[in-house]
Amino acid sequence: MPALDAVLAEVDALGVETSIRTFSEESLFTGGLFSFQPDVKLGAADVLKRYSNTLADIALSAVRPGVSAVAPSALPRGTTLDAELTGGGTSFRSGSSVTVTGQAIRFR
Repeated sequence: MPALDAVLAEVDALGVETSIRTFSEESLFTGGLFSFQPDVKLGAADVLKRYSNTLADIALSAVRPGVSAVAPSALPRGTTLDAELTGGGTSFRSGSSVTVTGQAIRFR
């Protein structure tokens, strides 16, 4: 086991890193996904449902084409935005389009 002084010297050299940064970088390096949803601790029904849906979408996109995440995940109605879609086996390419109608989202 390394001496405490050696461990502290490594921390000083590398600096302190938050868990959010660590998991974000790990997902970037591995091609994975890090979904930060701190509101799940509050336990509101809609937040728990969104968290559950995120987990299911991630699992499903690992075995069949699908979108596993969209960022940002929520915004006020009528807002125009640029969204980032993360998925697996989707064959997204230049010129792909997204159509949103009610609860449905379609990709072409």
